[in-house]
Amino acid sequence: MSAATTTMSPWDQAAADYSNLSATHTPAQRGDDDSELLIDAIELVINCFLIHIIAAVGSACNIITVLVLLKAGTSDTNTIILLSLAVCDLVFLLTLMVRKMDCVIARFDPVSAVNYLAYMTVYVTAASRMAMLISSGHIVVISVERFIAVMFPFKAKTLCSRGRVLAVVLGQYVAMLISGGPILGYCTLEWSFDAKLNVTVATAQYSKFYLDHFDGLQFFNSIGLGIVRGSVSYLIVIICCGAVVYRLRQVSVQRLGMAAKPGRQVDVKVSRMLLAVCVVFVITNVATFAVFLYSYQTEEANLISRLFYFLINIEEALFALNSSANFFIYIFMSSKFYKTFWSLFSCAS
Repeated sequence: MSAATTTMSPWDQAAADYSNLSATHTPAQRGDDDSELLIDAIELVINCFLIHIIAAVGSACNIITVLVLLKAGTSDTNTIILLSLAVCDLVFLLTLMVRKMDCVIARFDPVSAVNYLAYMTVYVTAASRMAMLISSGHIVVISVERFIAVMFPFKAKTLCSRGRVLAVVLGQYVAMLISGGPILGYCTLEWSFDAKLNVTVATAQYSKFYLDHFDGLQFFNSIGLGIVRGSVSYLIVIICCGAVVYRLRQVSVQRLGMAAKPGRQVDVKVSRMLLAVCVVFVITNVATFAVFLYSYQTEEANLISRLFYFLINIEEALFALNSSANFFIYIFMSSKFYKTFWSLFSCAS
């Protein structure tokens, strides 16, 4: 198994979800330990209720965001990035909500829940994890673009031209497809008899190709999808946000002292809005970074522990919150977005 959710590939995460099925749905088999029961209760609230509420609201908000940004036009580079981000967040929220339906189904039919989760593991989880990673990559692009815009305003239009930004955004999707290429078809659906349930159920199993190349693929996942697209990306966002905050404070001091230099004006309102998007990402991805640290400080056998899967559930809930929050940031911090939204959905219009 790969090292963490940030370090785990979308495909390894699928297998992890399936492996965690018994831990999620049969708490009585794990004993009556108070901490286990507490984790069960928290996971029940998260997976059966909280995630579905957040995902439903967030999906609606991202659909509205896509419509508003399309109406506003894609001539601006920031609009291109935010439009693509909204699409990724929408895909993640919808697939997450579908995946977590097994928790609801298990309350009524445990056997159907086992079969449902196996199908989700094989056919849906990869898309969900890919959307999550691509969304994270967009936040890195936003933070770097704002860093360039506020630190090198003379060169910003050249370095962050519409063509280059569009190429970087599209490159996110291409890079994910390439990184996932070596392990497509990692998992297959098989049917086997479950002695505990006394019935034949669907199970997700590693494919022969994946097992034959396990060490190489795991190393590739840990380095490419783990370190580079995980902890490194997280740190890049933090560093760029810190630099942007520092520069915006300088701009505020210059304006108060009437010392702003002609030709070096910074779009403070846009920078603050995009900075808010990055800050929300940093806060809501603390659990992701915790999973990353836990996985690299823990023996591989402990990566199937209750704590590990509990952190993954917390991570997905927080990322769902992150994917749902951007609409509210735009509506409160961008007058252009608000006016476009109002003109699009106002009864008067």
